[in-house]
Amino acid sequence: MDSHTARFAFVRNHPVMTFFVITFLIGSIAALSLFFTRISVFGSIAASSSSLGGIVTAALYGKKEIKRLFASQAQFRFGGWSYLTALLLPPTLVVGAILVNMLFGHPFPASAVENWQLILPMFFLSLLQGEEIGWRGFALPHLVKNTRPLTAALLIGGVWACWQLPLYFLPGFIQHDIAQTSGFVVTFVIYSTFVVAASVIFSWLSLRSRNSLVPAILIHGVLNVCVWYFQYQNTHAYGGLTMLIALSLLWVVAAVLVSVTSPIFRTQDAALFRRRLSQPSILEVAEHARV
Repeated sequence: MDSHTARFAFVRNHPVMTFFVITFLIGSIAALSLFFTRISVFGSIAASSSSLGGIVTAALYGKKEIKRLFASQAQFRFGGWSYLTALLLPPTLVVGAILVNMLFGHPFPASAVENWQLILPMFFLSLLQGEEIGWRGFALPHLVKNTRPLTAALLIGGVWACWQLPLYFLPGFIQHDIAQTSGFVVTFVIYSTFVVAASVIFSWLSLRSRNSLVPAILIHGVLNVCVWYFQYQNTHAYGGLTMLIALSLLWVVAAVLVSVTSPIFRTQDAALFRRRLSQPSILEVAEHARV
């Protein structure tokens, strides 16, 4: 074993744990820096710390992992259903939550449908500020090597929810805005429920596209646009928490439906899926043959 291999043996043996530690370290330092300095660039670093953690961990893991990680963002050839789900599911669930909110007698704020002409620019901007390189790009493929895909998706969702804890105390983030009016505990429970359910959907889209990050990046971008456009963190405008509770529950329903119906998440198919996922691609076989 050469010195380079020995140095990074822990990363290769525990890639997901290493990723989680690096991600939380970057995020915590950036969040504390933002809290004390109010310099906005630290907010961007905190929000992107999972992607930064994924890139750093992949670099420590090896050159092939870096290539795989960035190549996953350019895999556009997958089923049309993945594109449709990524683009249409978030606004559909938001509209459903708004209807539930109105059924309970709460108002629909007219301000929520303003600035529609900025939707497309905001969507492309949101794609540049994603987190998926870390969660679904690095952590998910490594987790499914040793555990069921559904378990991996839920684990990432739980860690993802905890990773957002500093954002509840930083002005300018949706978690902080909701916590200011509804309290930390209630906000954390509602928002974490949504995050774990979203992790199941995002992971399902990535896995069914053979680890392509494109559908996960798209659905995350659309979700961010929905937050900006409908402003549902404004609990005063929506008459309380009913809108957010309904939205979280609708994401849970969608996640349960996917978990029950998808072959990727069914127990009897999980082992077969992991074996197929672990098989080298044609490009990897060709590269190995040249060596």
